[in-house]
Amino acid sequence: MSLIRLITFDVTGTLLKVTNPVGKQYSQAAEKFMGIKFDENSMQECFWKYYRQQMKRYPMFGSQHNMTSEQWWFSVFTNCIKGSKQLNTMKTFKNSDAQLQKAFEDVYYNFKWTVYPGAKDTLKSLKSMRTEKYGPMKLAAVSNSDERTPTILKETNLLEYFDCVVSSVEARCEKPNPRIFDYTLKKLNLTDIDKNQILHVGNMYEKDYIAAINAGMQALLLRDESNENEKVFHKEHIIHELSEVVMFVGRNNKEFTS
Repeated sequence: MSLIRLITFDVTGTLLKVTNPVGKQYSQAAEKFMGIKFDENSMQECFWKYYRQQMKRYPMFGSQHNMTSEQWWFSVFTNCIKGSKQLNTMKTFKNSDAQLQKAFEDVYYNFKWTVYPGAKDTLKSLKSMRTEKYGPMKLAAVSNSDERTPTILKETNLLEYFDCVVSSVEARCEKPNPRIFDYTLKKLNLTDIDKNQILHVGNMYEKDYIAAINAGMQALLLRDESNENEKVFHKEHIIHELSEVVMFVGRNNKEFTS
């Protein structure tokens, strides 16, 4: 164990969750701008189908295939609309490309996110921590996401707590690739930091917990239904609430300041 100087956070599933399922938000946008009422469950199934297809064909939101994130998501959205059971049963589809574009832009720029309980208080408490030798604690958001991440964090009133935000599109690599953490350190001008002085917090077993451990960092796994059966190296690596991060860092750093 080492003194913790930097804490990196995953975003989706750790700090933020979708306010409503993607299928519901897509359906609402389609009804608003296209006048078609889609079944939300069917739309959700379509989303996962085409999202996975798109991610497999064009990883990292198309950033390595000369695609913008907006183009990448537009393809997912239009495939969901045109591939839905409801549209397939309709005899005609009279909506113009302009209506489809408006529906997409509405959901792309106004997608709704909700902050997990305790996230803001946790970040606020961590941000107030400091060490005698290194000064204030540094916080960074490291997310397998597109370039909207800083905007989303700002809209949810979390951006102010981070010293930097890194998306996989910006870094041109994604977790579990350790290069995304190296990119973050360069952005923070902390390339001389000992990796064991970094704590990563996330809810994905392979992409967050194992990725951080393999990179030589400390790690906490936020337990949820997606990782409840995964084993960790030490039981203290498991947290059930974000507030536990504050206690973990406090206990850890006290050993090096007492």
